[in-house]
Amino acid sequence: MRPEIPRSATQAMRCVVVVFDRKITGDYCTGFVAVANTSATLVVAPSSFVSGRKHLGVCFFDGIQSRARAAVSAKGGFCLLTTKVHTSCEEVNWMESNSSLLTPSSTFILPPQSPTNSYYQPSFIVVESLRSYLLENYRKLAVHSENYFLVSCEAGKTDLIGAPVFTTDNGSTKSIALGVVLTDCRTESEIRVAITATHFKEILKSLVGPAPPSPPRRKRSKNIEEEVEKDPPTPPSPPRRKRSKNIEEEVEKDPPTPSSLPRRKRRKRPSKKRTE
Repeated sequence: MRPEIPRSATQAMRCVVVVFDRKITGDYCTGFVAVANTSATLVVAPSSFVSGRKHLGVCFFDGIQSRARAAVSAKGGFCLLTTKVHTSCEEVNWMESNSSLLTPSSTFILPPQSPTNSYYQPSFIVVESLRSYLLENYRKLAVHSENYFLVSCEAGKTDLIGAPVFTTDNGSTKSIALGVVLTDCRTESEIRVAITATHFKEILKSLVGPAPPSPPRRKRSKNIEEEVEKDPPTPPSPPRRKRSKNIEEEVEKDPPTPSSLPRRKRRKRPSKKRTE
């Protein structure tokens, strides 16, 4: 019977990828998104699978496949891959806790079912480290064993290395990763060794490196900033041509009518005196 998939597992699918060999059919492993932004998509995969391969591919949750190139850096059993930018994937959300010790709780893993698909696998975490079981005094933990914990899941699954271990009861729909599967405890065993999120984030920081500083903003003077904020000034109107006062008065007055023109005075002729 297929287990019921929680909502947090559906959201976690966006963080998990399948890393496969493009030249060898059926050869693949689990990976996850470490950096997802508009400039790069970086994937973490186990170095035991990536080492020596030149034709790697990555399949995201939505079925989109992209070629991958292994980075030079590799640490702690993990390697960094660079791929084409994928805008819909998400980075893994790691447990934000100062304590690296975990408590027993229900978890789940998303291992690959094929080169293009992952499936939901319930699991359970155990507090004690594998190294403590190899000591004569099992009550005493080995050095640095607090950086590791044990995951119990279905036996026979050998493709879990590199898979994030997500918690199911974090009080929200947001998926939280408690660590990453590092290796198998024993052949045909249901126990896997996982590295805690607290310790893995240190490894991830050394793989990805510090974030590049943002370029300094060019300073502008206060006057320039004020001019940019204000509306552009209207262009000045052209100067008007000056005219004389007499011309302006003539233009303003109505043109004279013929009747209003001054009549020409007639010159009187001298009258002739009549002689008797």
